[in-house]
Amino acid sequence: MPCPVPRLATPAQVKTGRIPDLTVPNMQEPGRPTPTLFGAYGEWMHTPPPSWDEVAWLGKEWGGRSGIDSALMSLCLASVHDLTPDDVLTPDGFAAVLGGAR
Repeated sequence: MPCPVPRLATPAQVKTGRIPDLTVPNMQEPGRPTPTLFGAYGEWMHTPPPSWDEVAWLGKEWGGRSGIDSALMSLCLASVHDLTPDDVLTPDGFAAVLGGAR
């Protein structure tokens, strides 16, 4: 039985004869060409992490809310201290035992 040949192109690519457009239009700056996926990724990789002042500004803009606040609200909890192990989804085999062997 022969080995299947991997698909190297989608039907749309075969139909048009071109590879897909790998640009990132939402990252385009006014008057500049649209960056490629790899160009946008490279820019992201070389962007320094935010300063604490920037984090504080973002917290102020969001009214002090953070991602954990939204997660707690979706669980109808008021504090992280109200969380139980049943509130956390952990894939089988993912949990580590404290003090256990690795």
